[in-house]
Amino acid sequence: MSKKLDPIIFVTLANRLDSIVREAMQTCIRSSRSAVIQSRDLSASICDSKSRLVSIAQGLPIHVLTSNMAVAPIPELFDDIAPGDCFLNNSPFHGAGHHADYTFCTPVFFEDRIVFWALLRAHQADTGAPEPTVYLPWAKDIYEEGLHWPCTRVQRGYQDLTDVVRIGTSNIRVPETWYGDFAAAVSSTRIAEK
Repeated sequence: MSKKLDPIIFVTLANRLDSIVREAMQTCIRSSRSAVIQSRDLSASICDSKSRLVSIAQGLPIHVLTSNMAVAPIPELFDDIAPGDCFLNNSPFHGAGHHADYTFCTPVFFEDRIVFWALLRAHQADTGAPEPTVYLPWAKDIYEEGLHWPCTRVQRGYQDLTDVVRIGTSNIRVPETWYGDFAAAVSSTRIAEK
């Protein structure tokens, strides 16, 4: 016998998830340092435990409609994902798109298992490329596009991994802006997680 989902519960849940992704986006806009993020070159979404999109905020279609691809490889690469983790992915070899769009992926747990992923994708002011730009159509290969974060764990136990942050700030022309945007994006996924 098939069970029908109550339409009132369905609409209530859909609106709750939508409000979560909108709040995550607004958190990042308000707390970021770079003008590119403050001008709304970002998006937020929620995926289920199997990396299927559940909810998306109004944003750039290329951001939101492919954000699930950036989270999909993480469970395959890590067998120790825990509450308090956050991962960063900008690698096209691992499901990310444009190199300057960093995707922050935070697992949301319920009773010791991942039920959702809270995602925030934001365009960066600098990627550490040889030229001070984030658009490099003349790049000969991916390595000329800047720093790679291939599903990299950036937080453990709700704390920044200092080695990872040091790598980021040491290889970016605007380290204070980079770290401010990093903290804003991670915090946005934490808002969604809560």
